[in-house]
Amino acid sequence: KAPKSYAEDSPPPAEERNEFDPKEVLVEYPISEQGKNTVTVHGNDFDTLKDKEYLNDTVIDFYVKRIEHEILCAEQRERCHFFGTYFWRKLSEGATPQEAHKNVAKWTRR
Repeated sequence: KAPKSYAEDSPPPAEERNEFDPKEVLVEYPISEQGKNTVTVHGNDFDTLKDKEYLNDTVIDFYVKRIEHEILCAEQRERCHFFGTYFWRKLSEGATPQEAHKNVAKWTRR
């Protein structure tokens, strides 16, 4: 069966759009962890994967977690630290390099 095609400026019919309830939890990742290390993807996050949409922080955090848990080997994970998108947001709030560092200084302590 040949794939259906649509005019670029018109969306496919609703029954073919794979729309989700914006608040519906689609996935929690990684399954083995709970709490602050888990990324929860909702229907509205999934919508950012559509053409001509910007990815949101949740989708980016999900993929970073996936790289951390599924793509890198244990040795590579030991040598890396994975910050979420919130780290960058806090870092970029500083007007000067000193202020930026102060915003995230506690995050990098061991």
